[in-house]
Amino acid sequence: MSWRKSGLLIAAALTVCAVLVVAACGKSPPADVQIKGLIERDLEANENDDVEAIYQLFAPSQREQCPYERYQDIADTGGSQGFEDNVTYSDLKMEITGETARASFIVLFDSAKVPLTDVAFVKEGSTWYF
Repeated sequence: MSWRKSGLLIAAALTVCAVLVVAACGKSPPADVQIKGLIERDLEANENDDVEAIYQLFAPSQREQCPYERYQDIADTGGSQGFEDNVTYSDLKMEITGETARASFIVLFDSAKVPLTDVAFVKEGSTWYF
């Protein structure tokens, strides 16, 4: 094995160890990882028509302003996306600035593309929300 390959393997091992140490210390994942996860959980909840799961993705400060019962009424009158199976997204672009972020991406379902632009996110504590 060459020195270069050995060096790359050692660097990879150290990176994995660093990630494990950060995870063990309770540090939050980076903003972009959290936001991608948030988008994926939202699409899955919409696909499953899980209004409660969607509601939980909103920031606590927003949930204080709109109780779940009121949000559920809004969703029941057509506020839910109601996507079909196999929902994915592509072309994700993010701009993260401190405690806020914006993202644009294309939702793909049933062979259709639905462009979503300028979706806002907010960080409360160490967690990102819609």
